[in-house]
Amino acid sequence: MNNKLLKQLKVLSTNDNSTYSVIAQYLLKMYDIKNIENLKIIQIQNECHVSSSTIVRFCKHIGCSGFSELKYKLIQVKKKMI
Repeated sequence: MNNKLLKQLKVLSTNDNSTYSVIAQYLLKMYDIKNIENLKIIQIQNECHVSSSTIVRFCKHIGCSGFSELKYKLIQVKKKMI
């Protein structure tokens, strides 16, 4: 796995689907400024004003089985970039 996940998030952040765009923008922001290991699904719900099921659908849309796998992949990408 390389930067494919980050590229997907960047593309989605500019997409027409506003819900997925907001989630992707938030994840990219958190990826850049915060320790992604501490990210919780409730944070995304509150900040993006979406339900947990919407977040899970977003995760599946980008090829992850759910939020845990998305978070794991983001952590792995970040570790490879260090």
